[in-house]
Amino acid sequence: MKFEIKNRFTGKVQLVASIKAKKDDFYSLKVGLAVRWAIEHKANLSGANLSGADLSGANLSGANLSWADLSGANLSGADLSGANLSWANLSWANLSGANNEKITIKKIPIQIATGEYHVIIFDAHMKIGCEFHSLADWWNFDNERIAQMDGTRSRRFWDTWKALLMAVCEANGRK
Repeated sequence: MKFEIKNRFTGKVQLVASIKAKKDDFYSLKVGLAVRWAIEHKANLSGANLSGADLSGANLSGANLSWADLSGANLSGADLSGANLSWANLSWANLSGANNEKITIKKIPIQIATGEYHVIIFDAHMKIGCEFHSLADWWNFDNERIAQMDGTRSRRFWDTWKALLMAVCEANGRK
């Protein structure tokens, strides 16, 4: 069957994948198969709406998923090595067991919507907005380095949230 993947911002069809699925198969399965097809055919998935995709165990190495909506996607056990996930929406995505060249994820990531920045806490790393660093780096950044990220907005955020984020990490054995 033919399956359309649309752009998350424009709603226009970004690509049409040929997948082996039945009409009554779950949407998550169909979009997951379409993404696998797109990766196999070296298609650009930047900005694609992949919300809810079942990508468990998928080889997404080298994929351009920047700006993609992966909210609620199952990425457990996926190979994300070399994948471009900058500005991708990973809210409520299952990343347990996923890995890339920088991190291995064994614990389910903790996600916090603060109103200003979306926070994802991995085993030993944290992503706040578009900034992704090790927990050790986050705790050691001085005020000047935090301000370089997004000016006074990031400083205000960090002054308000740093202690709470540290406590959440410590309470969940993330060091």
